[in-house]
Amino acid sequence: MKKLIDDFIELNTTGQVLELCEKYYADNVLMLSNGDVFGNR
Repeated sequence: MKKLIDDFIELNTTGQVLELCEKYYADNVLMLSNGDVFGNR
């Protein structure tokens, strides 16, 4: 479990948010930043 959490944190802190979304989030996720859509899956 720690390995998954560390991978999630690494993707997030290195700015690989779209990769993080594809790897760890369910389908039909909408990513927002200050109310603006910047990614979806």
